[in-house]
Amino acid sequence: MFKKLLLSMLLCSALSFQAFALNNEETYPYQNLLLNEDTDVDRVVLGEKIKNLALNMHFSEKTTIGKVMDYSEFRSFKDLLFPIKKKSDLELPLEDLYKLMPLHHNVSAYETVECVEYLADIADFGQKVFYKIYPHNENNNIGIFYFRGKPDAPFAVIVSGGFGYQSIMHEGFPLALELSKQGYNAFVLSQSSKRVIDLSLYLVDAIAYIQNHAEVLNVDPNNYSLWGTSVGAQVIINVTHHDNKGNLAGKLKVRSTMNVLLYPISYYATKRDVPTVIVVGQQDKIVNQSVLHSAIANLEELQIPAMHIVLPGLAHGFGLGPDINVDQEGVSWVKKVLKFWKDNTHDAIIAKFNKGN
Repeated sequence: MFKKLLLSMLLCSALSFQAFALNNEETYPYQNLLLNEDTDVDRVVLGEKIKNLALNMHFSEKTTIGKVMDYSEFRSFKDLLFPIKKKSDLELPLEDLYKLMPLHHNVSAYETVECVEYLADIADFGQKVFYKIYPHNENNNIGIFYFRGKPDAPFAVIVSGGFGYQSIMHEGFPLALELSKQGYNAFVLSQSSKRVIDLSLYLVDAIAYIQNHAEVLNVDPNNYSLWGTSVGAQVIINVTHHDNKGNLAGKLKVRSTMNVLLYPISYYATKRDVPTVIVVGQQDKIVNQSVLHSAIANLEELQIPAMHIVLPGLAHGFGLGPDINVDQEGVSWVKKVLKFWKDNTHDAIIAKFNKGN
């Protein structure tokens, strides 16, 4: 059992092996094991080291999607994990998940295994993985997956894209796990609708659910960020602004302190925006690059902090990208965004935007 726990810690947190020279007789909270500062271990090298360890894991790259979905702790939310369209899809191994995601790039088998292993370990450790935001509605499986960071740290809510199919395993979970490694609490909204307005309303309710249960979830209810990819970014824009009938305006009790829009299809800044980051691939032919450049200029004109990150060589739907430690300046784009978040969450700035600037 100890070896199994040791391996899962290594896999999920991508930390150095020395950080896990633990005493068998001591008890450590799982989330604290994820917070070692040495998070820059080469993922590929670490993956090869793990492959050489003869330890018992739940899954591997060869595990079929169907077997993952049948894992006992996943059964209540198994239909939310993969973009299954026909029965034969269940026979695909995790390493072939990319075949079910034709609109996405850089679908990593390593990241897929890492994420499902994390969820299984959390469940085995006796902690809740999935929270229904409408718990009294048995027919409604809308909810959030929780990737734990430091107790009482700020939280992030991630809305993946996909639209035509479920992309949470590529655009949601890997990003959430990366944020948790950096100490932030991360929630991923389940994709149970193809309608942007539905997802927008679910996001509003998910944020309220987290804030109403902040003490139980161990998060800071007043400091949170929203991260959305493609259609998920449009959902965040809806919530930040409003739909064409104004139904979402003012719905959030406490506004986010940062929005991160990964390859949004289009975006026009308004005075209702909060500090915003746009991340896009240089080779993205789907988004309107010139409109996004203009949006950054408009945010700056409105005196709203903004940052534009263009990742070389990447097209639409890249998720974390093939190497999250490299952007045009050789710096992790995730860490750059987190620094931007920290720099723009001083009390005065938070108060300014919560007043509805």
